[in-house]
Order: sequence, then structure tokens, then C-alpha cells
Amino acid sequence: MVPDQQDKDSAAKAHTDKDPDEEKPVTTLRANVNVVQLFFNVKDKKGGLIPNLPKDNFQVFEDGKPQTIKYFAAESNLPLTLGILIDSSASQTNVLDMEKQVGGAFLSQILTPKDVPSSWTSM
Repeated sequence: MVPDQQDKDSAAKAHTDKDPDEEKPVTTLRANVNVVQLFFNVKDKKGGLIPNLPKDNFQVFEDGKPQTIKYFAAESNLPLTLGILIDSSASQTNVLDMEKQVGGAFLSQILTPKDVPSSWTSM
């Protein structure tokens, strides 16, 4: 879906109407850690997933510096973690019901029982 002019105008206004209170500096937490867990997928040039890639066939970089891979496990049956953003602004009122239907249809096709917490199945 291509943004219409109202969407573009709303986005531009949101960037220019800054509240002075929002300009306050943000506190940053810094910590040194020895191990970081990293989940990733590798795709070929056509977008197809490459399964069972050994750790010797790729590198991990942080700030341009290669990192040591201490532990490695190829997992293909992990639960899906997914976030969906839906524009529910006034400019989308006419299509919001359709967005909900399409989003629900997508989730019902992609999610498996291992992806959904048992507390959700009763909803």
C-alpha cells in the first residue's frame, strides 16, 4: 500500500511539532557483557532460507570488528516472535477493518501451536 498525501502530511507534521519536554536527554545504560545471544536467518540472493549453515561459513561483527562465536546451535524449530504495527490513525479509518482481517488471516496461516502461549488459546 502506498502512503497517500494525508499520510505524508501527518508524518511531516509529527516530525516538526516537537514538544520541548521531548527534547530532554535520555539516560543510557551501558554494561560490559561476555556473551550475547543472537538469533538470525541466512538467505541466498533470491531470498530463500539457507538451513544448516555451519558457524565457519559466516562472521558476526560489532562496530566493524569481528566477534568470536563461542556457542553455536542451528535451531529450526523455535517459536516465532513477531511484532505487527497497524496504522490506526484517522487517515486509515476506511481501511482499518480490512487491515484487521488481513492481519488475522496472515497470523492464522503463519502461527503454529508452539508459537501461541497456552493462555491465548482460550481467548
